[in-house]
Parts: sequence; C-alpha cells; structure tokens
Amino acid sequence: MNSANRPSIDNPQGKSTNRLLLRGNYAEPNSLDPAAQPGEGIFILWDMYEGLVRSGPDGQVQPGVAQRWESEDNQVYTFYLREDARWSNGDPVTAQDFAYSWRRLASPLSPERQGWYLDSIKVKNAKRINSGDLSPEQLGVAALDPYIFQVQLEQPSAFFIKSLTHYSLLPVHRETVEKYPDHWTRPGYHVSNGAFQLDRWSVNERVELVPNEYYWDRSKVKLDRVAFLPISSPSAELNRYRAGDLHITRSIPPAQFIQLRETTPTELKAPLVAATFMLDFNGKKAPLDNADLRKALAYAIDRETLAYKVLGRGERPAYTLTPASMQEYPFPRSHWSQWSQTEREREALRLYQRAGYSTSKPLRIELKYPANEADRAKAVAIAAMWKRILDVDTELTHLEDNVLGDHIRSSNYQIAVWNLWAEFNDPYSTLSVMLSESAGPVNGYRDDEYDQLLAQAMRTAEESSRNAIYMLAEMHFAKDMRSTPVYQLTDRKLVKPIVSGYSDHLLGFIYSKDLSFDDQRLE
Repeated sequence: MNSANRPSIDNPQGKSTNRLLLRGNYAEPNSLDPAAQPGEGIFILWDMYEGLVRSGPDGQVQPGVAQRWESEDNQVYTFYLREDARWSNGDPVTAQDFAYSWRRLASPLSPERQGWYLDSIKVKNAKRINSGDLSPEQLGVAALDPYIFQVQLEQPSAFFIKSLTHYSLLPVHRETVEKYPDHWTRPGYHVSNGAFQLDRWSVNERVELVPNEYYWDRSKVKLDRVAFLPISSPSAELNRYRAGDLHITRSIPPAQFIQLRETTPTELKAPLVAATFMLDFNGKKAPLDNADLRKALAYAIDRETLAYKVLGRGERPAYTLTPASMQEYPFPRSHWSQWSQTEREREALRLYQRAGYSTSKPLRIELKYPANEADRAKAVAIAAMWKRILDVDTELTHLEDNVLGDHIRSSNYQIAVWNLWAEFNDPYSTLSVMLSESAGPVNGYRDDEYDQLLAQAMRTAEESSRNAIYMLAEMHFAKDMRSTPVYQLTDRKLVKPIVSGYSDHLLGFIYSKDLSFDDQRLE
C-alpha cells in the first residue's frame, strides 16, 4: 500500500478501499486450520468461520449456524441448522460438514492434536478415538438430515452448549480440505463459512480478509476489508496506532497505561476477562512436594498490593481458579481470602517453619516467567514479598513463551508463571484444568474427590446447585495448593473513536462482523 492510500487519522479508510479495518495481531498465525493450534490466528478464525453457536460480549451463547437446539436429557443434543448458511464458494453449510469436521478433529492425525477438546467436553468415544482405539467414524455425532446435526455425549452435561464456542469446533469445507490438503488454508484455495473469507496472507506483514458474499447475515457486515498485522512489540504497535496505521491494537505497553488513561480515556479499553494469573508449584519434586511450603508461598503474596499498586491497570486480586468476572457464578470466599494480609503472612511464616525452613535455613527456589518487562516486574515483586515475609531466596529465570510452555509440559520447573484462560463461560472450563486426566499444567495434582466433584457438577442441571459443587471443588483444591491464583487479568487495547460496535468481551473475542465505522466521524 503506497503512502497516498495508507489509512491514517485523517483518511481512516485509505483511498484504495472504502472501509478497511486494521487490527493488531501480536504475531504471525500458527495456523488457519481450526483443528490445529492457531496461536494468534484465533481472532482471524472467528472472522472467517462460524460454528453452531457464537459467544456474546457477556459470554452468553448466541445462535450461529444453528438457529435452535434441544435436548431432553442433557446427553443427546439436536441442532437445527439455518438453511441459508453458505460457504464462501456458495455451497450450503450442512450437518454433514459439522460431522466431517468434528471427526477430523477427533482423529489422532489431526494437526497439533486439538482433538483433546472433544474429550474434555465428553463427546462420545472422543477419548478412544484420540488414543487410536476407535475410528473417527465412531465419534458420537450424526447428520440426521442435511440440516439436523446431533451430538451424543458420554454423560449428561448441563453446560454443553456453552462449550461449543471453542475455535476447534468450527467447521471446514471437506471438498477443499481433501482436494488441496497442503494448500487449503492459503489464499486462492481457502473456503470459509463466516462473515469474511481469506484474500491475502503476506507472511510477517498481514492477513487480509474480505466479506463472504454468501454469508447468511451479509447485510450486517459493514466493512469491506479487515487486515490483521503481526506486531509483537507493544511499543511498536502503539506507534503504529498513533500514526494512524491501526484502528485496534492487540495490546498496549504496560508502562504507558497510566498516560494513555489520562490522554485517551475513551480509546483505552481494559476490561476484566475470564482469565487468572497463576503460579504453578511443581509438587512432583522436592521441596514443593510439601503442602505446607506451597501454602506458605501462596499466603505470603500480597495480592492487593500486586494488583492495585505494582500493576494498577484494572487487575483484581484472585483467590480462586474461577475468575470473579465469570457470569452467573457466585464468587466463592475461601477461608484464607477472608483473612487480613497480616493474618495471611503470619500463617505463611508458621507453615514455612513447620516445613523446616527459617532465617538460618532459608528456602532457595527458582521462579520461571515469560521474557518480557511486565512479567519481570511481577516476578520481582513476588520474590521481594517472599524475601520480606519468609526470607526465601528466589532465582528468577526468564524464558520465551514457547520455551516456558515446553518446560511446564515436561515438568522442568519448580515454580512457573502461567495464565489460566477460560475456554467458555462456565467454571468447569477453568476447574477442569486440574482434573487428573487434564492436559493442563503438569504439577502432579491428582485427587479422586476433586475429579468426582467436577463429574457431579457436569451432570447437575440446576445452575445454583452446580455452582455450589464448583465452590466445594475450589475449596478442595485450595487444601493442596498445587497452583495458586494471584490476580484476575484485564484485556488491554486501544480502539479508535471512529470504530463503532466494539464491546468488551468476557472471553476476549472481537468479531469484525459487529464492527463498522462511524460515518459522522468520517465526515
């Protein structure tokens, strides 16, 4: 794009296109295949594809390709698809498309093995298919006719509909995938069923989308193009935003937050999201195989000081795995969250000494965290609290995100930083990470009673009763403290005033379909 056509503050659309929305995307997508691990491609997937349902700003389910659904027993669900849904090549979107896509996802040959999600939400036979014991054709899905799709679960699940907002369950176009197995996610080959379709993918420059002319709700799409720009540096992204090269950023530099709040308060967005900053204790290895020591370290963290003073960007102290922002969920009050910080520190010191440590025999521990300034500031603050209260000597080790992830998965850590994001708007989404069979952090936590509580919650249809079970699970997990929540995250970004339709989202989604430009501001 030459400079004459480049979108700017004075020419927000650019002369070469009428309505081009420019979005920061942090990094190049790992993949544009819903069955794979998309990385930063997830926001692009939400624009190009539409599943059975979609997630509204408050995390509540809205119809997608499925106009309605029903279940008599919360174990067999029947979805009635809209007959005007179309792929970007004009083909109808059918129940067979969903059956094919879910079976493909369940296959052990599925890219990056995202089939684990089907097992986590208990689709019948998903676990045995993932392990290679059954064929994908035996997955509990069926196309009863072209527009009726049915799913059978291993057990009743009262929140199954909520779980369908996950990206891995998006449909793919079978003919295209099978005809072009190595190229189907590239421009010129790609076929999608969402509001937008892939038009251009210039590696390390941009992914550009145009409207799907066959989309069933095409009249609601007000943009002519959407471009996702991979900009990994928040400072560089801010500069591009200020220069008029971006309408929506993926993030902001933490050090600039206060200034931006003062200078551009209407453009700065920092909503609480369903995500929690955690410390994971590797209970498989000494010295953190000692529950007293893990609790001592957890209690000694002054969450209020960390959230409100060290960070001060809208974060909230966290005492449970379930984020307090999660809708329709009574925030549980753990016994230690109700103590004063002085009481927590007093108990931390008592437990520390009971574990065999003291000023004359201090604990030496390593904390691994992502290699960026924001996480370093948090790690330094936590280490200082441990030093002041318990006289712990903490070695701080920073690692790139992918390397840190590898260390956690291989249990190569003592204490590690990670963010626990809800996949959908129900406490099960976060609590299930700690199930014995979970693919989550490898901290050695295995507890039959915890597993049984979550299994009971999944079967419990009445929401208040289910939430009471979730609170019991939270309290049970806190007894062992294999991980400790520290604070609830915010999703920080900048949005230009000319962008209309933006809403904060509990799960961090932004659908370009919902966005447009304010014509009055363009005049």
